Amino acid sequence: MSYASSILSYGAIGLGFLLAWLAYRLLLKEQGMVKPRSSILSSIYMFEGFAVVLVIIGAILEYTNNVAKAGAFTTSSGNAATLTQYVSIAASQNRAIKDAASTVETILRDLAAQNRLAVEDSCPGGRNGVPSNHAGEITSLNTKISSDVAAVKGTLGSVIALKPPQVTP
Repeated sequence: MSYASSILSYGAIGLGFLLAWLAYRLLLKEQGMVKPRSSILSSIYMFEGFAVVLVIIGAILEYTNNVAKAGAFTTSSGNAATLTQYVSIAASQNRAIKDAASTVETILRDLAAQNRLAVEDSCPGGRNGVPSNHAGEITSLNTKISSDVAAVKGTLGSVIALKPPQVTP
């Protein structure tokens, strides 16, 4: 079995990781050129952002699938309180997933804006070129994107901390 097929056996998470790794390789190759093409670099960054979003979505789906498997029980026991707890946890998880999805959309828009700022008004001189006129804006977007990613991590962490109640047969 090849490395790629073993990575892909992890589903969406493996696919996202593999796509991010391929984007990284493309980025290294493009930046190694004498004159990197800004449109190609921008496309690679967008592709890499998509791969990260795919990993996040895969992790959310994997978690919810595991919770569903672990929490399977029959309602014939008449334990209404336990069922109410499951419904409450599911509602919290759904809110967290919607919040995370909304934040991921914001992150993608910010990445697109950052890429646009990075390539417009830039000198193609490489290390000896003139710095971007948008360095402050790019730094500000980097800070915002980092904050948004931390917020998604916190949201998902709080959902992961929710444990279903113990059910006795």
